[in-house]
Amino acid sequence: MKRIYFLILFLILLKPIFGQQFDTDFIINRADSILKKTVGDSIYKYFKYDTDSYYEYVNRFGKTNWETLNKKPKTKGDFVEVSVRFYFDYPNPKEIGGTTHVKFDKNLLLQDSLYLDFLPDFLRENRECDFLDSTKALEIAKDSILKNGLYDLTVHLHYDRFRKKYVYVFDNILSEDLDFAGNKNGDVEIVEVDAVTGSILDRRISWYGPIY
Repeated sequence: MKRIYFLILFLILLKPIFGQQFDTDFIINRADSILKKTVGDSIYKYFKYDTDSYYEYVNRFGKTNWETLNKKPKTKGDFVEVSVRFYFDYPNPKEIGGTTHVKFDKNLLLQDSLYLDFLPDFLRENRECDFLDSTKALEIAKDSILKNGLYDLTVHLHYDRFRKKYVYVFDNILSEDLDFAGNKNGDVEIVEVDAVTGSILDRRISWYGPIY
């Protein structure tokens, strides 16, 4: 009985040795190559490898774990899958950005197509940026503002996943109070402007402040 126990223990300890393992640099380079082939050289140069990429593995006791991909030269245990993450770092306007994942299964076969919706048409078509500058977008927004605010309008540019386009969002603070914790809250008028066409996409009154 004791011999059987030690045999089972020995096999458990050997499990990660016989499990699927890979050099982490090989995984990263493979993902990098697929990304470059997918987007082309002119767009690829703006992508950066994200060191917060993780892989899944099973340890010698059969427990599933996750580990940072570039923490060690080789993956641990029995390799299951990996998501190699790249973020898009465009210089101007800097708000153009997003993250894509190159996902591999246990045999390093690509699992899903790359999410690249956040890449604007002008980059895909190798054209000059056709976004309105924030000053022009501000003029359009002011024409749609119906209420007097407490401060100057604030603006941010972001990619709208539902509309699948970049949008300027203007906030017009209408009221301002302090809650029990001293945090500001109140009513805000929001105007959304298409970053390319200048069309007003939405205008609404909403509420801002922390939710406890």
